[in-house]
Amino acid sequence: MNKQELIKCNIDMMFMREMLIAPESLTPQSGYLEHARQRIKLPIAFALGAILGLCTPGFDQDYLAWVGLAPLLVLIRGCRSSMQAAWTGLVFGMGYYAIALSFFNGLIPLGWLKIPDILGYQLVFVSWLIECLHYSLLFALFAVMVHL
Repeated sequence: MNKQELIKCNIDMMFMREMLIAPESLTPQSGYLEHARQRIKLPIAFALGAILGLCTPGFDQDYLAWVGLAPLLVLIRGCRSSMQAAWTGLVFGMGYYAIALSFFNGLIPLGWLKIPDILGYQLVFVSWLIECLHYSLLFALFAVMVHL
């Protein structure tokens, strides 16, 4: 093939109406989060939830809202199943409410209820943990709905 034929061939290729696409280029490439295990994602979700918890009244760090909330959507997008999304949302919610409900610690001591101190610490901790888990179910439901 001489030089003129090669130039003509290149010009013809430039003005073709049909686009040649290889089938491999149409399949989306999976990212890092699709391959990452849950044991990597869950601590990240907890930390991001704790960062979002700093936006609640008492801490007043409003500028951290996007740093805490936007990556949750990215983590949910990286989940393979609705169950993984639910666990991610639940752990994120636990991190958020662990900080947001930290005012439960102000209940100690429970001497005004005539409860001994050691039992008072246990009651406050268990009630704080139950409420964190209870409210975290909302984040789990949100994560499942976003994942669908």
